[in-house]
Amino acid sequence: MNNIKLSRGILLGTALVWLLAACGGGGGDEAATDSSGTYTGLTTQAQIDADNAETIATSAYENSAAMGTADFIPLAATGGSPPYALALGRVVTNFLDQAEILPGSTDGRLKVAVSDTYTAHGTCGGTATYNGFDEATGSFSMTVVFDDYCTNGNGSTSGTVVDGTMTLAGSVDEAAQTLQASATFSNLAVTLLNTGMATTTSGTLTLAVDAAATSTMNINMTIRDDTTGKTYKVENLTVSLFDVTASSVYFNMAGRFFGPDYGYCDLTTVEDFYLVLGDNAPSDGILLVSGANGIAGGSTKARLTIIDQYTYRVEADTNGNGTYNYDSGPKSW
Repeated sequence: MNNIKLSRGILLGTALVWLLAACGGGGGDEAATDSSGTYTGLTTQAQIDADNAETIATSAYENSAAMGTADFIPLAATGGSPPYALALGRVVTNFLDQAEILPGSTDGRLKVAVSDTYTAHGTCGGTATYNGFDEATGSFSMTVVFDDYCTNGNGSTSGTVVDGTMTLAGSVDEAAQTLQASATFSNLAVTLLNTGMATTTSGTLTLAVDAAATSTMNINMTIRDDTTGKTYKVENLTVSLFDVTASSVYFNMAGRFFGPDYGYCDLTTVEDFYLVLGDNAPSDGILLVSGANGIAGGSTKARLTIIDQYTYRVEADTNGNGTYNYDSGPKSW
């Protein structure tokens, strides 16, 4: 049987979010902060210009503003960060894997006693307790309690550590080797060890996995940076992963990103991202971020091009005339 092991082959080795400045636009007023994690920032469309294009492009890619929120620079860091949504999806699939719920998983336990409570162990520490998986039918409806649950790292200088409660519902088709799941979470505490960023996140996530180890997630959530108090938001963000091997993965994403100081922008993948497992940043890929209309009538845009694992370039059309009149040149993460 072809065993789908998402957390070992599909959602890569990333750590949970790394962000610093929100999707860019005009405005110089400081956005409001909110201790509850509710998004209270600007909700108008961002105006992309030469001053904010780089911040907009990188924070939209990272789904927030993780890099640079603190003076924490881990010795093992290679620069950059994978998208927050990707890392959160990694936590969900890692749990499903450790709980032996993914297609093909067997641990000798018959989990037909859905009221019993079980414990899954994080790959770099901590636990997650759960119940509600019926192995006979492949269905599950469970409450998962994370206690310092660590994935995708060594638990010291890298990894994602999660505390809090998540509800998960869905089903596994063992014959077809597919999985469908939905997750709901509120005030989930997530710490990204590779950047030192502590966050509180609330929202929903749906996950679909097929027999070819291709997975698609759709995410709506808020992400509060607990250091700055600023909250970011992603809306109908779709992340797809494919061509997964033991050492690398391709992914793309599309959706809407809100930053508290500048408003929202829409992002689409022009060229799929290629990420080597264990690296923080991809080594290839192009993201297009679209903002409000410029003086020429068209949308202002920022284009993030990955040069290699360590460097990127941002170009911007600040007039809305279809021509990129700003170029950051090669920049280090």
